[in-house]
Amino acid sequence: SEPSPSISNPALLSRFESLTQTRPAESLDHAQLFIDTPSVLLRAETLLRTRPKGPILALGDDDAVSLALLLLGAEKVEVADIDERILAFLSERARTLFAELPVHRVDVLEEEPGPQLLGRFEIVVTDPPRSYDDGLAFIAFAARCLHPSPSSRLYYADHEDWNDEHDRLVGALRGLGLELV
Repeated sequence: SEPSPSISNPALLSRFESLTQTRPAESLDHAQLFIDTPSVLLRAETLLRTRPKGPILALGDDDAVSLALLLLGAEKVEVADIDERILAFLSERARTLFAELPVHRVDVLEEEPGPQLLGRFEIVVTDPPRSYDDGLAFIAFAARCLHPSPSSRLYYADHEDWNDEHDRLVGALRGLGLELV
């Protein structure tokens, strides 16, 4: 298969790397673990292939998927995260792209989605902590943020090689009204 346009475009990859170069260091307090920049661009590109018309929420965005989405031309992107450093960084970097990026400080493990998030998003993307309880909390929170439309999608980044409890989490999706596609 052909390489992804974002990865095969050195200028785009360089621009994204430049945007994320000064992001705050990973925080173990918030279970952050950054993925490589080509993978972030590929993730954003995959989301945009569905041609969303409604807003997109990046839930727990320490990887800066929101910036990749904006860089690739997404128009309605928002971020929800617990880490105020990440929120300030993403907001500031979005301004360098002449983009508005609404940010919401939330503790997914302790709070329910407020009215500014509840049922509003056509797409929610999350890369939650690699444990059953925390992963399920992120997925449940994300599901509550989805618009109740058949075209709404939750993109959950996980794999059995990364998470010993992956199969158990996938099994819990139906209980949240989600279907694995």
